Amino acid sequence: MDWVPWGDEAWARAREEGKLVIVSVGYSACHWCHVMERETFEDVEAAEFMNAHFVCIKVDREERPDVDHVYMDAVQLMTKRGGWPLNCVDARREARLGRDVFSSPEVAVVVGSGVGGVA
Repeated sequence: MDWVPWGDEAWARAREEGKLVIVSVGYSACHWCHVMERETFEDVEAAEFMNAHFVCIKVDREERPDVDHVYMDAVQLMTKRGGWPLNCVDARREARLGRDVFSSPEVAVVVGSGVGGVA
């Protein structure tokens, strides 16, 4: 998986390549984050597909609680649940954190969140 960090460079790459962005939020002590990494992100076929069609941004919620907070709030408003790993497609084409994430039709939950029921 070709992970890139959260930042303007990732969003510029998405614009330049005409790709959507997948934002994957997790943390090192999260059991289900490791399960998703092993079962999905380390799968060659899945990684090739995601790299071909998306710019994949990896976020550690302990390092970027601001990013985690905004996406978690948006997911909880959309689905009435949340947890980690948290994976969203964001087609807004820029790294904006704020209220527009909550009402934006370009932000969607893709893989689900809280695989292990962690809320």
